[in-house]
Amino acid sequence: MARRLSIGQQIEELETTRDERKVQFDQRVARRQLGMSLAQYRTDRFEAALRTLRWLERHEAMIRQRCPELAGGSK
Repeated sequence: MARRLSIGQQIEELETTRDERKVQFDQRVARRQLGMSLAQYRTDRFEAALRTLRWLERHEAMIRQRCPELAGGSK
């Protein structure tokens, strides 16, 4: 079983991956291997996932308080 990662750790990983993808997308767009609109669409979807995790991080205490079944890490 994979070890549990905090929301902060997940956000850090997505931020790193986002930065790496930007470089890759820029290179692929320059080589005409990826269209600018598709690169932007995929970037927008990725940023939406990051915003969702940041929202969860800001509201984590309240969510855990209202949903105690989440605190134990069980199903």
